[in-house]
Amino acid sequence: MRTKSKLDSLPASIKDELVEKIIKGADTYEDLAKWLESQGKIHSKSAVHRFAKSVKSMNVGLIDLGMSADVLAAHTGQLEQLGALLVQRAFLDRRINILQKAIFGEVSSENR
Repeated sequence: MRTKSKLDSLPASIKDELVEKIIKGADTYEDLAKWLESQGKIHSKSAVHRFAKSVKSMNVGLIDLGMSADVLAAHTGQLEQLGALLVQRAFLDRRINILQKAIFGEVSSENR
């Protein structure tokens, strides 16, 4: 799981547009930092680079599966929500497995 970035706290509309710009890859990190400044959000080129690296690594699997950058960019917010739900599901699956082991362990010891 990636580290939380200061850019994660951007308003959703700005963050979505930033992710879209990163995925399309037409702008340099300096251009993106200047664009953020024009939106009233000042962040360093280094912060933008770290955030972009994280965004790209999270989406590389989808790109490898054939999803176009335009589709990814258009559905950034939804994909982020889906990712959060998948993490929650994985956590719940682990909890269920632990509870099942505890319950079945108790049941099997009662039958002895």
